[in-house]
Amino acid sequence: MKSFLLTILLSALVLPVLAQKITYKRVANEGLVEVLNNIESYHTIEANSFAVNVFVVARPHESAENPETDETMEAIYIATSEFDLAPEQHLFKLTSVYNAKIISWSKSKKNPQFVFTYGTANKLSKVTVSISLKGLKIDEKAM
Repeated sequence: MKSFLLTILLSALVLPVLAQKITYKRVANEGLVEVLNNIESYHTIEANSFAVNVFVVARPHESAENPETDETMEAIYIATSEFDLAPEQHLFKLTSVYNAKIISWSKSKKNPQFVFTYGTANKLSKVTVSISLKGLKIDEKAM
């Protein structure tokens, strides 16, 4: 009898194991679906107090307006997020970018930045993007 009562008492103290079942749901945000399906490349930079994720995304429905080719525009998304349990987060989008090629990334944790070129071979521009948690500074020069 003692053993039976001990078993009942112990079983009442043991928490049941919560079974988890993995499920899924369809994401309805068309913009997000398009971005994630067309990421061409990405890079992460860690600053002192925030992280930066840079995504180059093909824009297949936006023509580069070059009748000789079927080339399209690209967008560059820059996401910033504090290192925190409830982080402040921002997302920025550089648009009307054609033939983007990221050529360098900063190693500075104080002033993260990256440099890319875009445009046609005869009209190439070089862009330096300096990043803060809440914004961007863009410096563009023709090459």
